[in-house]
Amino acid sequence: MKALFSVKNYLGAAIVLSAFSAFGVFAQTVVCSNDAIPAGYVKTALTNRPACNSGQGWQIELPYENQLVCRSSPVPSPYVVVPFGDNNTTACGEVRLRIGNARENLQICAGSPIPSGYVITNIDSTPRGCLVGQYYIRQATNGILACGNSPVPPGYVFTWNGQSSVCGNTYGQRRFEIARNGMLVCADSSIPDGYVVTQAYDNNGQTCTFGQRYIQLPTQAIAVCPISPIPAGWRSSGSVSTNSCGNNFPQALILTRN
Repeated sequence: MKALFSVKNYLGAAIVLSAFSAFGVFAQTVVCSNDAIPAGYVKTALTNRPACNSGQGWQIELPYENQLVCRSSPVPSPYVVVPFGDNNTTACGEVRLRIGNARENLQICAGSPIPSGYVITNIDSTPRGCLVGQYYIRQATNGILACGNSPVPPGYVFTWNGQSSVCGNTYGQRRFEIARNGMLVCADSSIPDGYVVTQAYDNNGQTCTFGQRYIQLPTQAIAVCPISPIPAGWRSSGSVSTNSCGNNFPQALILTRN
């Protein structure tokens, strides 16, 4: 059975493709080790490839459940790193990680990417098949409690933070809620696109460590705090005195539609 080799260019990266003529399909896809990995692929082995300037190439594949990938491989969403990789370095010249599809209440390794829409709800610092501990993830829902190192899901804000035994003393815990017109959010919460800050409060950490912000959807001539984002389609057209934005901001901005 004769192996055929060719070099193709993919998004500026030299990819060595090897195929078996008897089947007419590619048995392996290899990208030169000094080139970028195509989006959506993972690295599964390091091989010798004379056609590459570096002399080596990464064997790449589309990801699948319970797959072992090289430690330096990208992990495409919605995949995550799960416990019990492989410390044998023969295949990759480095240890391998195990990946799986993100799902509800899944245990993943600390340091794994978190897919969009998921939050971290529990931290276990004792290694149990992972190098430096594990996280548990869930899909975000309105009012969910998540750890402070959790990404903020698109369209969400956090409205409370405090300490929690399930998240450890380092990160604490936050309550995530879907953003809505006219709500108090923690001062260090991100503000979703399209919203403005119209009031700022210092509550001495009773609800949020750094105080709170009141967010609204903009209306014509609305007065917003200088710390507020200005949504697309709006501009500042002046200012007005205010006592709603804290001692550091005696003036509010007046917003007008473009």
